[in-house]
Amino acid sequence: MPSRQNFSSWLLTSLLGVLACSVIVFVVRTWHWPLVGDAPLMHYVVFLIGRGLVPYRDIVDINMPGTYAIEGLVIHLFGGGALAWRLFDLSLCGLATAAMMVLARPLGGLRGGRLQGYCSR
Repeated sequence: MPSRQNFSSWLLTSLLGVLACSVIVFVVRTWHWPLVGDAPLMHYVVFLIGRGLVPYRDIVDINMPGTYAIEGLVIHLFGGGALAWRLFDLSLCGLATAAMMVLARPLGGLRGGRLQGYCSR
């Protein structure tokens, strides 16, 4: 009969595998999502800023200046399309997962950190 330690290790490994597969399915299924909501508006405001207009004086918008800086950085690094925003979004999710892994490592080791990171999605 397997020991309780081996069973819990197997169960945690299986759970991590299922969660990792779920994350992969999520990425594949949402890869083609278009830009909706505020993203096209932010793209346009950054476009206008690049053409010399000044926010809050020439462009009426309620967003804070940091949002324009982040938007401009994303457009510069990844491009201006919907796929660029998915890459940015997924890189932020990966960064948050890595941070949770580091924070949860003292509680459950590396596997516990991965479990916490995958469950945060």
